[in-house]
Amino acid sequence: NFIVFPELLELCEHKNLRWDDEDLGTWLIIPKEKATSYMILENAIILSKLKAYNLPDGWYTWFHNVPDESCSVIEKNGVAVIDVHYDGNGKYHLELFTRDGTPKESKIKIEQVSKKLSGTLTGSRYFFNDLTDTKNSKVVRKIREIIKEIDSVQ
Repeated sequence: NFIVFPELLELCEHKNLRWDDEDLGTWLIIPKEKATSYMILENAIILSKLKAYNLPDGWYTWFHNVPDESCSVIEKNGVAVIDVHYDGNGKYHLELFTRDGTPKESKIKIEQVSKKLSGTLTGSRYFFNDLTDTKNSKVVRKIREIIKEIDSVQ
């Protein structure tokens, strides 16, 4: 994977990698000499693919590990956030939501898109579950579909 995605090496700083056999069965990228945080390799690959995709104007990617590790795709005006979570064994799920303080019209827009694309509402987030994807293309396609729908809703 690192030969295919050499830009991931920048995330490593000291190139510390560890195999997580118990929880996710994947490689973790440890960005410091001591493990104060980590990045799941599969999420780093998704982040890389999304950056290569050239997201439409008004959208950008971000990575965070609090409260749990994920890659995010965010609409600059705060209308929508799509969190990408790796669940292990090649499975992902997406969470589509709006931030606190988002205008009601934007929340309605996200609700319409989620219903159209068969998202499941749990609390204040819409879940797109069981995206089994060994090459990450299914996840990226679903994100592109969500963004296209959000951008097309008036």
